[in-house]
Amino acid sequence: MIFSKLSSSALLRLFLFVTLGVVALTASSYISVPMYPVPVTAQTAVVLLTGAVCGARLGTAIVLIWLGLALLGLPLLSDGKGGVSAFLGATGGYLVGFPIAACLAGLVTTKAGIRYDVLRFGVYLLLHVIILSLGGLWLSQKIGLESALANGVLPFLIGGVLKSALAAALVAVLPRQPGSKG
Repeated sequence: MIFSKLSSSALLRLFLFVTLGVVALTASSYISVPMYPVPVTAQTAVVLLTGAVCGARLGTAIVLIWLGLALLGLPLLSDGKGGVSAFLGATGGYLVGFPIAACLAGLVTTKAGIRYDVLRFGVYLLLHVIILSLGGLWLSQKIGLESALANGVLPFLIGGVLKSALAAALVAVLPRQPGSKG
């Protein structure tokens, strides 16, 4: 078994990272501005931070565990949603983009310096575009392409820029998972 090779302190650290990641992702879901059909939340910033701080593998695993718990019905998503209906509803496409974004954020260089901070910010913008594109495509199947763009993509662009800047700035100062290479 994969965990049998880890020391008890390494297992505890892993458990703490996963627990804190799931708690942070859940809290970011509840930081919400109601909009129809998709609320504005802090989720994408925390998804990016999870991947960047924990690395690609652990960050992606944390996001997948959080989504798995939500799929099982725990009220971990925006507006306290959980269960299959949350994944089949208006926000399903965005949720699909979250583990992809966490993985790619974990692969971005975490070296210090303004050149790297600007690069990281640019990559985070692209990751927001990926999330919004997947969300918009999914939403367009429910409400039409024009309405999905007007209500599920365009209103989130400024927030994506702000959350990308916030995540890039925080990654520059936050400690990362020891041994994390992405």
